[in-house]
Amino acid sequence: MRNVLGRDVQLDDAFLDRMRQTIDPPADGVAAAVVTPEVLLKVRELMRTRQMWDADQEPSRQLPEAIRTYMKTASALPPWRDEAMVNEAEQFFLLYGLASSTRLACASLPQCYVMKYGTEVLAYTKFLQVDPTRRIRETAQMVMDVMVPGGLAPMGRGVRATMKVRVMHAIVRHMIRSDPRAAANPQDPALQAKFGLPINQEDMVYTLMTFSYVVIEGFRTMGYDITDRQRQGYIHCWNVVGFLMGIREELLPAGFNDAAELFDRGLETYLDIPVGHLLVQRGEQAAGGAGREPACHQGTGPVEFLDNGAEPAAKVPIRHQSEGASLWPYPVPIGSPGFCC
Repeated sequence: MRNVLGRDVQLDDAFLDRMRQTIDPPADGVAAAVVTPEVLLKVRELMRTRQMWDADQEPSRQLPEAIRTYMKTASALPPWRDEAMVNEAEQFFLLYGLASSTRLACASLPQCYVMKYGTEVLAYTKFLQVDPTRRIRETAQMVMDVMVPGGLAPMGRGVRATMKVRVMHAIVRHMIRSDPRAAANPQDPALQAKFGLPINQEDMVYTLMTFSYVVIEGFRTMGYDITDRQRQGYIHCWNVVGFLMGIREELLPAGFNDAAELFDRGLETYLDIPVGHLLVQRGEQAAGGAGREPACHQGTGPVEFLDNGAEPAAKVPIRHQSEGASLWPYPVPIGSPGFCC
């Protein structure tokens, strides 16, 4: 795979294993230094009410100064950001943004739930199980913040939404690593090696592909006529998001074909679902609404969007989860994250 730096990367097991042990040191250092129960509750409330940023585009003055400083510093856009490609993707989204919501609910998010170990992190927060409709709605809001015109301009809506998610990742990561009961924080060394660190680089970049490559490939599967420039622009936009999210540039694909290679390699690693059954089930309920068949089952589900050989959710066993996450009933993107806000 060629990355955004113009370098070729071998996506072999050794490289991906290293990425599973690599997280986001700048954000994690801030979280470890300032997170207390009081700060946690304050951040949770600010995220819930979408007040992580003040009206003057400054990080909320209710946050600890260390978090505010970090958010401003980390909001710098990458030097390889291409304005023309961003504009191309924004215009594409203006045409097909409504249709992309279907891909989000029926392809992008379900693809996140095939992650062999990353789903333990998502299950830890319990948000999808408790309120799946809000989970999908808020993730859709982040996508719109990113893709509206100006969303990825300096301090644009998408930049600010991404910073919120990056801070949330760091806090949830800190919580999991501090909780010996968490399924995402196994104490057995052999299992630790397989799981990697929570919300690691491999999990984050796979999730990023579900928001970029999976969406574009879903449009193709559904018969939409998409130009190569639109495909490349959409991948580029979400590469900018990935950079802001703390994903290493060596992992960000240079173009659409590189994104396809990266996503396919991820499926080889992830196609085994420990807790995905429950997560997919909740997402389908939210997509379909109470009391009727989910839209994802009406010929446009995740397997129909991308024929990747994933087992239907009903065949996947459920595992019991840690009870230690009640303090943070909020979605973990990635992401979500998977990314979500």
